[in-house]
Amino acid sequence: MITIAFIVLLMNLFYASLLNGYRKQWNIISVGRKKEESELPDVTMIIPFRNEKQNLPTIISCLQNLDYPVDKLKLIFVNDHSDDGSEHIPQSADIKFRKAVILANGEGKKAALTTGIEKAETEWIVTTDADVNFESSWLKKLFSVDHLSEVEMICGIVLIRNSEEKSSVLSVFQEMEFDMMQATGMAALSMHQPLLNSGANLAFKKKSWQDLGGYSAHSNIRSGDDTFLMFAMQERFGDVIIGNTEAIVKTKPSGTWSEFVQQRQRWASKGRYYKNKNVRTVGIIVMLSSLFLPILYFVSAVPEIGMILITSIIVRAVTEIRLIKNVSKITGKTYAIYELIAMSLFYPFFLLSLTLSAPFNKSQWKGRKL
Repeated sequence: MITIAFIVLLMNLFYASLLNGYRKQWNIISVGRKKEESELPDVTMIIPFRNEKQNLPTIISCLQNLDYPVDKLKLIFVNDHSDDGSEHIPQSADIKFRKAVILANGEGKKAALTTGIEKAETEWIVTTDADVNFESSWLKKLFSVDHLSEVEMICGIVLIRNSEEKSSVLSVFQEMEFDMMQATGMAALSMHQPLLNSGANLAFKKKSWQDLGGYSAHSNIRSGDDTFLMFAMQERFGDVIIGNTEAIVKTKPSGTWSEFVQQRQRWASKGRYYKNKNVRTVGIIVMLSSLFLPILYFVSAVPEIGMILITSIIVRAVTEIRLIKNVSKITGKTYAIYELIAMSLFYPFFLLSLTLSAPFNKSQWKGRKL
């Protein structure tokens, strides 16, 4: 057991070193120059939706207030075969931008996105989700990057935020966990080592998407339209993907632990399809540093193991807290120190339970089995 304990400590030192590297990278992430309206590109925004009757009014309100040249933006809402009447909401919405509401050819998010992208006539495509909200300057900020003509993909930040005054333990946990993911993702992009992104805040050139065959290379995988496309672009075109920490959209946390766990299981299921060596290496470090840590709690009465456990916990907590504070610099959202420590202590147990339950996973999304 002492050998396992030392392996756990070693992996947590690797984990801490990894996070510390990401934290240092945040200090040199540059912000692009704000562009004049004449410099902004023509854009088609694709908004796929399925049974989003409750969420569509919010994003439509955001779109009505969006600050972007009217003649340079078209909206395409793609209905992924909703059965709750969602399609009537964008159809009747009074939005200043040109818009179309169309039915997806096929089922699933990738089919919906493909349907919308194929209809687009602009150089740039922006994808987002029907359950997000954003400030009026979001789209301008997304394209406020240097050397835009040399860029193929722009990845913005997505934050989970609870709109209610009093947040539950579940929502706070989701906010902190996702902040950590955004902090690592943006730092990795700055290091030209793409790790993760989100289709809820993503821009890319249509021609590049076409050259890659759209989503056909991973059409058999239900999710991952965003990350697999990012990896494919890096492999084909090189360092042409950038992260933009200025452009932020927000989405609501999952309402129940069951919904949250199913969401994370869906995300985790993509892992076995990743071929990128950097992603695999980071994944192994994160998994091994976390999965075996809970075991040490049961044998912590042994003095040597107890000391190793305490050291591992401190190393993890310190580096995670320092990294997560980077996101607070751009969002203004701060967490109490006890919340950050609690997340650091709890997360290895959460990851272990997620791993053990994976073989019994029967995830669904929008009423469809995955």
